[in-house]
Amino acid sequence: MRGQYNGFSAWLNKVSPDQIYVWCYAHVLNLVMIDTSNVTCESTSLFGLLNSIAVFVRESYLRINKWEENSKYKFISNIGDTRWWSKDRCLTKVFGLYSFPKEALFVDIIQTLNDIYLSDKCNQEIRFKAQMYRDSLLKYETVLKTLNPALCHYIIRRIYTLFKL
Repeated sequence: MRGQYNGFSAWLNKVSPDQIYVWCYAHVLNLVMIDTSNVTCESTSLFGLLNSIAVFVRESYLRINKWEENSKYKFISNIGDTRWWSKDRCLTKVFGLYSFPKEALFVDIIQTLNDIYLSDKCNQEIRFKAQMYRDSLLKYETVLKTLNPALCHYIIRRIYTLFKL
C-alpha cells in the first residue's frame, strides 16, 4: 500500500490499527481481465499480432501515409498491458461491432499492408514484414477467432474486390 511509512496509510494505521483494506472492485476486475486474456495462447498471439502491426505502421511516415490513402479512420493504438479495455477497444476497432461491420478496419489494414508489400519505396525487410503481418491476419485461425457473421460477409466481399479474385 502506498505511503505505508509516511503517507496516508501510515496515518490511517495509527488512527485505526484494526482496519481492513478492501480493493476497489474495478481494479480487481481489471486484474482478472488482464490475467484471463494472457492465459490462452490464442489471445496472446492475437493481441501480440495486432500490437506488432500497430507499432509497424506507426514507425514510419511512409507507412502512415499508406494508411491514410486507404482509410479515413485513425489507425489502431498500441495495446496497453495494464488496461483490459485497451484490448477491447483494439478488437472493436479492427473487427467492428456486430451491428456496424462497415466501421471495421480489418480490410483497410490488409490493404495497407499489401500496399506496403508491393511498394518500391520500402526496403526488402519492411516488405517482408508487411507480407508476414498480412498473411498472419488472413490466416483461418485469426479470422475464426474474431469475426462475427455480418462482418465476415462484408470482409470477404471487400477482400475479393481488393485482390480482384
